Amino acid sequence: MFGDDCACFFNQFRTRTVQWPFTTFLMDDEQFKAQFVVEKGMTFGPSKASQLAQRIADFIIEMFYQRMDKVDRPFVKKEAQSCPALKAWLV
Repeated sequence: MFGDDCACFFNQFRTRTVQWPFTTFLMDDEQFKAQFVVEKGMTFGPSKASQLAQRIADFIIEMFYQRMDKVDRPFVKKEAQSCPALKAWLV
């Protein structure tokens, strides 16, 4: 999710097939024949794309917080035993 992947954040999510009519556009090829092109990844066009991407990003961050809290819990508990101020703050 970091680095170049964040620049293409929306495009990493696939759209459902029922949503394809909303992400289809008409394009000419080299012989000027019209073709329909379907964007199968979430694009910047749908109005809810930004909201969906933000919710997914929030979910990923929350998962990270929960895992870090679980990993960090023994260290915090040990530190709180030796520091009364930290112990009072954690309660």
